[in-house]
Amino acid sequence: MHAFWQWEQHLLARIRAVLLILAEGDIPESWQASADNNRPE
Repeated sequence: MHAFWQWEQHLLARIRAVLLILAEGDIPESWQASADNNRPE
C-alpha cells in the first residue's frame, strides 16, 4: 500500500507540472532536451 501511495503522489506531481506548463503555453528547454535525448534513433 505504501508503494502505491508513493506512486500516486509521483503521478499527481507530474500531472501538476504538466498542467502548469500547459497554463503557461510553453515547454521548458530542459524538457525539450530530455525528450530529444530519449527519442530512439
